Amino acid sequence: MKIAGVIAEYNPFHNGHAHQLAQLRQQGYSHIAVAMGGNFLQRGSAAVCSKQLRAKMALLSGADLVVELPLSWACAPAQRFAAGGVALLDALGCHTIAFGSECGDLALLRLAADAAQNEEVAALTRQLMKDGSTFAAARQTAVAQLYPQAAKVFDNPNDNLCVEYLLALQNQHSPMEPLALQRVGAAHDTAQVEQNIASASHIRQLLFDGETDRAFSLLPQPSREILTEALAQGLAPADLARAEAALLAKLRSMSAADFAVLPDISEGLENRLYSAARRACSLEEFLQLCKTKRYTLARLRRITLAAFLGLKKDDLPQLPPYLRVLGFNRRGQELMTLAAKEGKLPLSHSLARLEELGGQAAATARLEGVSTDLFALMLPTSQPCGQDYQSKVLSL
Repeated sequence: MKIAGVIAEYNPFHNGHAHQLAQLRQQGYSHIAVAMGGNFLQRGSAAVCSKQLRAKMALLSGADLVVELPLSWACAPAQRFAAGGVALLDALGCHTIAFGSECGDLALLRLAADAAQNEEVAALTRQLMKDGSTFAAARQTAVAQLYPQAAKVFDNPNDNLCVEYLLALQNQHSPMEPLALQRVGAAHDTAQVEQNIASASHIRQLLFDGETDRAFSLLPQPSREILTEALAQGLAPADLARAEAALLAKLRSMSAADFAVLPDISEGLENRLYSAARRACSLEEFLQLCKTKRYTLARLRRITLAAFLGLKKDDLPQLPPYLRVLGFNRRGQELMTLAAKEGKLPLSHSLARLEELGGQAAATARLEGVSTDLFALMLPTSQPCGQDYQSKVLSL
């Protein structure tokens, strides 16, 4: 058994994702496990469709097991996102963690990871942040000055995430070996199409614009079929704007102290958020009132969702407390048996059973259930509460 693990969002699962899984098969990996973000993702946005549907897309296109990366790691900055995903794949017994990389050069990525941990780089990064730069921009500038050969890594969004995966492996003393796979097709976040591969953001925009034929041409057949049915049933695409009034109501009800306890709040940002919430008459206006060179839209969207979903920084476990299975096939069943035998984390498909574990597991599971209830309001056809407790695990 040779096991590869992937951390993903699959929002939605497209041809580039299918190509990556096919590469792993070609390299001899008999089993592929995926730690996938749930209904709310790293950019502070709702997923285009439910985690169950996206897990099904993955399983029908090359994955063997899909487990959920819980909310407070899935909707988080890159460092926490990577740490949560690495912990889950390690608990599943993966031998390798595979990730898409613009440079495809593992040695260069390792050098960049070393640079990111260098104290001189860290000190210069902190100084640049005091001058108003974002963390990402400050770190990139610091690395360019002190490790010029590694600087280009930080120009690329996926390579940045690769560095965080490498750091998470070190911090958790994980035995998993990293595997950098050269990305093919269109670049991240562009509207280009190359080799019939486009970015997920471009595909989502096509779906929102009603250009389903163009979007579907960039998806594997299982994804097309699943999305076709979801669109017909009003289960896609989800849109944060459908809950805009509820979001604004929540923000307006909060004090500066309420904002201060949210994740990723620092340097008095809570006062800016409070002021903006009192003035904004739309979600877009709120974000624009808050945005500065220091505070990116992605960070502000995550904070907005944290407020709406009830995330508080002091309540967040460092690493996920369980393995929640969204779907599996025969090979995936073998991985589940292995993970249960190793016993690094409790494993179940049932949110109710995971909640019964108590402690951090219970809090994480309850938050997941609440977030799914709110996600259900963002679908074209709103759904009742309880979906996350009622959904059945997908077995192929």
